[in-house]
Amino acid sequence: MKKFIISIKILSLIVISSLCIKFYQLYTDGFRIDKINFVSFYNNKIQNEDQSNEIDEIISQRFKYLSKGCQTYVFISEDENYVLKFIRFHRYKVPFWLDNLHSKYFLDNYYNKIKKHKEKLFLQSINSYKIAFDYLKDETKILYIHLNQTNNLNKKVTLLDKFNQKYKINLDDYGFILQKKADSLSKHLQNNKNNKTILQKTTLSFINLTDSIYKKGFINSDYNCIKNAGIIENTVIFTDLGSFKKIENLNNKFIYEREFNKFIKYYKRWTNKYSPDLTVFLDEKIYEKSKKSNLK
Repeated sequence: MKKFIISIKILSLIVISSLCIKFYQLYTDGFRIDKINFVSFYNNKIQNEDQSNEIDEIISQRFKYLSKGCQTYVFISEDENYVLKFIRFHRYKVPFWLDNLHSKYFLDNYYNKIKKHKEKLFLQSINSYKIAFDYLKDETKILYIHLNQTNNLNKKVTLLDKFNQKYKINLDDYGFILQKKADSLSKHLQNNKNNKTILQKTTLSFINLTDSIYKKGFINSDYNCIKNAGIIENTVIFTDLGSFKKIENLNNKFIYEREFNKFIKYYKRWTNKYSPDLTVFLDEKIYEKSKKSNLK
């Protein structure tokens, strides 16, 4: 009987510990500093940009944990005007068990396949950040990128996680993106779903935004356009920066309209549900853009 009670206590302790760990991971989105460390296969492939006094002033603030994106952990500045996005490098690492056991259990082919896939995804994201910084500053409000380990920033920033635990880190050692903070486009649309004037202005801004990147020869390959966009002072911008890519022949009328209609699928899903008249307005404005853009 005594052994049974001890076993129950041990089992209960294990269950409680597991639940606590799970709660911590869910509440903190699994954020840990080691998850934003550079991956070993990536070094000096893309040049960093020089920082300015304005950037120095912005990152002198403390940044509090805001959210987790598919590719980054996001922190918001004390004045709530900027976001600091740290690249989730751990996503691009081969799983620990595979990294350590592949040679012992004849898993080399599987290991190499996973490794190449991770590297491909990583470089696609990194190249997208460069596209955003080099060509799409107006469309994304990106201010600065730091994509390599360096020794010239000499700048530390204080981060606060969801438990207000402080981390003071050297920015030379981490990959990050600095961007202006935007309000959620989804919430903006929902809050104004009965205001026809605001909906039309927002929709026109969204169309102009998409048209702008197409004219520069780029598309956003993540078609969840409402989730990945925000609004600053009544202007729609792209907040997610990890899915831009160059595409040929966007000045061709057929390709332009095809890509536009693919990209607005989620936007139309929202308008069809909450404002069918806005769907008609959306189609009309896209047709006008196509006519005025001197497409071949």
